Amino acid sequence: MVHLAMYSPRPGTFAASKMDDDVPQDEKLRRLNELLALQRAIATKKTARWIGRDVEVLIEGRDELQRPYGRIRQGKRAIVLKGGDITPGQLMNVRVLQATAGQLMGLPAA
Repeated sequence: MVHLAMYSPRPGTFAASKMDDDVPQDEKLRRLNELLALQRAIATKKTARWIGRDVEVLIEGRDELQRPYGRIRQGKRAIVLKGGDITPGQLMNVRVLQATAGQLMGLPAA
């Protein structure tokens, strides 16, 4: 994961007082979106490696759709698509069926 922002001068800094901001706003936005798309593609490719694997999930709570979610040992967020009576603090094995740049999704492993 990366945290990116467009450049903007900071009042009171040397750069703000001595350097012109010579990059147009639309170019800054284009560059930012290009970096975000690249990061998303890299993260999606790395996360896709988990598909088909069983992972242990420490349940933290339920999301806005009331699906149990938690974290695997490597810190990646995981959503249990059909969870039933799962409570926070419970450990459960989940078979990963889908992955996005930021999370895994799966069903309880048999």
